[in-house]
Amino acid sequence: MKYLVSLLVATLFLLILGCIELPPTESSGVSQKISCPITKEVINLYFSVNDPVGGSFQVIGEVCYMHEIVETQEKSTGIYLVRVQIEINAELCGKYGMVHLPWEIIGSSDDYIYISKECVYILQKAYPICNRDECFLVVQYLVTTESLGIPNMWIDDAPPKIVTDKI
Repeated sequence: MKYLVSLLVATLFLLILGCIELPPTESSGVSQKISCPITKEVINLYFSVNDPVGGSFQVIGEVCYMHEIVETQEKSTGIYLVRVQIEINAELCGKYGMVHLPWEIIGSSDDYIYISKECVYILQKAYPICNRDECFLVVQYLVTTESLGIPNMWIDDAPPKIVTDKI
């Protein structure tokens, strides 16, 4: 009987100890994974660009992108790690009905960018134009913690240097 009472007291002690809620611990400023929705969008392209060799052309097609906040250090520094996957599928079309092989622009990238909530990050990509020698479509992307946009694009005859700036 003495053994049964001591077993019952030990069980109650463990049950009470197991049900006590521990206070939350403070963050030490270490980055943490957060669950943010993944944004998948399509940007329809219809841009006029000037070709250094052949005059004015239209870029017609689409850019599909996936935007995701991977982790944040929001409490300590306000910096977010943003993942941006970009796929471009477009064509360079002449305005004057020139006959040539299709000038296609196809490319994809997967970038990880550190950015704060108040900043805009300029991501510049150069895509080769198929059936054109030494010719690239340069696209500037504006990346924020919420989305991606395209303010500018142009044709260049040399691959540009990598340019990434924060505004």
